[in-house]
Amino acid sequence: MFDVEKIEERLRKLGEYTVYLKHYRNNSYEVFLKDYTLRGAVERYFQLSAECVIDVCEILISDLKLRKPSTAREAIEIVVGAGIL
Repeated sequence: MFDVEKIEERLRKLGEYTVYLKHYRNNSYEVFLKDYTLRGAVERYFQLSAECVIDVCEILISDLKLRKPSTAREAIEIVVGAGIL
């Protein structure tokens, strides 16, 4: 059975990080390159977002007893290959 609570928590966090990232999208690329604090925040929220996606994939792989991935990228590929994403 799926660990629905863990999946919902990761998806909730992903939604939260997406909202934060949307606040930064009005900045120009030039501002992004010059403002180290802005760039650090954007990079971190992208990293946290990617970790949420990978976590959800790993939960699904475990719960569905799919092939064990050797990398984070492979975890996403397995879930996509199974027709889940």
